[in-house]
Order: sequence, then C-alpha cells, then structure tokens
Amino acid sequence: METYFFKTNMLAIIFCGLTMAFLGFFVFFFKDSVAPNIRYFLPIPPVGVAAYIFVFNMFRKYNGQFPTSLFKVASEISIATIISAAFFLVFSIVLTIFILLVNNK
Repeated sequence: METYFFKTNMLAIIFCGLTMAFLGFFVFFFKDSVAPNIRYFLPIPPVGVAAYIFVFNMFRKYNGQFPTSLFKVASEISIATIISAAFFLVFSIVLTIFILLVNNK
C-alpha cells in the first residue's frame, strides 16, 4: 500500500511540475497580455498545492479507494472549495482593511 501511494505521489508531483512549467512558458510568451493582470495569477501555485494535499487526504480518508459515488466526490470538492473561497475572501478583506489603517496613520 505504501509503495502504491509513493508511486502515485511521485507521478502527481511530476505531472503538476510539468503542467506548471508549461503554464509558466505560456505566461512568459504572452507576458505583455498577462502583465496587467498578474495579480490574479499569483494565488494559483498555493491553490494548486492545497488541491494536491486535499485530493491525497481525500483518498487517504477512503483508504486509497475512489469514494463511493461521483456525487460524493463532487460534494467533497465543492465543500472544500466553498470553505477555501470564503477564507480567501475574508482574509483578503481583513488584510486590505489592515493595510488601509496602517497606511493612513
């Protein structure tokens, strides 16, 4: 079982690394179009890491098996997305207010 998770983990890391490299080259070649909106792209790497950890923890919860139904998978992912988006929203608002207060003094 551990060997299976190790192989899966290594393949996932390789896949994610290659995908990020491809997207990095894409952004580099279209940097003039992307540059004005780069701030929207900056959260992508940590969100990718969070998704990676979430998926592996989900499979660990189900003993390395696919959850019982596609609805269960969609439910798990939706709940995690809503909670994460809510935290991102609240944290961004609080941080924005904090910076405004600090800069106004």
